[in-house]
Amino acid sequence: MQGLFAIIFLLLLQVTQGFFHQHSSLCAGFRHRCSSYHPKIMTTTRTATIDDEGEEEVRAEDMDDETELAILQNDVVWIEAIEERNKAQLESFNNEQDQWDSMTDWEQDLLTNKESHMKRIEVLTKRLEA
Repeated sequence: MQGLFAIIFLLLLQVTQGFFHQHSSLCAGFRHRCSSYHPKIMTTTRTATIDDEGEEEVRAEDMDDETELAILQNDVVWIEAIEERNKAQLESFNNEQDQWDSMTDWEQDLLTNKESHMKRIEVLTKRLEA
């Protein structure tokens, strides 16, 4: 079943990557935390705070934890789809660097920030369970 989801998301990724590439500047200041195009994020004021681990948290003031968690989880689905696609297409490139260079800024940004997304998801999940 996960394979079917990966294929569906790969197809969606191919169709929508042009849209996200064109609109990547909309997310510029907030991209490292929530890189998906989401109207609520784009219309809110951003704040930066330091969390308990000493890391900077950047989030929209009026975005609740559930919304941020959903956006980050969506990003992780995109990341997994991109990783699956990259595995399948690696042989068509000279090397991994050529493949990296062929990706859009949006795709590179998602892959670069996978670990921070996973940490933030963990923090939000614990906060919502409390």
